[in-house]
Amino acid sequence: MKKKRLSPGDRWLVAVAVLALALWLTHLSSRIAGADPIDNALAGITGDGFLGLRVEPERRCSKYDRRDYHYPSSIEQKIVNRQGGIFGPYEMREFGSIRETDIEHIVAAAEAHDSGMCARSREERKAFARDLDNLTLASPKVNRWQKSDRDAAEWMPEYSRCWYIARIMEVKDKWDLSVDAGERDALQTWILKCMKHFEMETAQ
Repeated sequence: MKKKRLSPGDRWLVAVAVLALALWLTHLSSRIAGADPIDNALAGITGDGFLGLRVEPERRCSKYDRRDYHYPSSIEQKIVNRQGGIFGPYEMREFGSIRETDIEHIVAAAEAHDSGMCARSREERKAFARDLDNLTLASPKVNRWQKSDRDAAEWMPEYSRCWYIARIMEVKDKWDLSVDAGERDALQTWILKCMKHFEMETAQ
């Protein structure tokens, strides 16, 4: 695998990541009273809520069984089609074959289980495991040994961090999953950094 250099054509990922986060914050701000969308979104960080997400300690309310989060190997091709190539956003790498990649859950199955999926049916868990909004590709090194089941407080990718946190927030909101205090703080830190970057980009 070769490190992929950012060409002008590849910079869409960076731009889309920051724009997606800005739009996501604007969307979530509609839940919070006030005038300015972005200011209100950032003001939505409270003791029991974070931009519409519940803030609670992780809790394993039922046994975690990886088989409940089964997905077919054929879903990998759907990820490739959606991303437009065999591409790993965490490393900004384009792989030569899917044999070089793992299917990666952005919100890991075990972390999702402890954030609310433990109370869901087996059918819901299977649907979560197959949700393309929560799937990407990564090298085995990153997927198995670096990220694993860690959340945003415990691990951040080298690249595409604005995209990564936007996806976490999107998926957790979609599946009504909570964030713990450490994850909330990490997301808050990166939201502020990404919004600053967004403001700098739009000012140019």
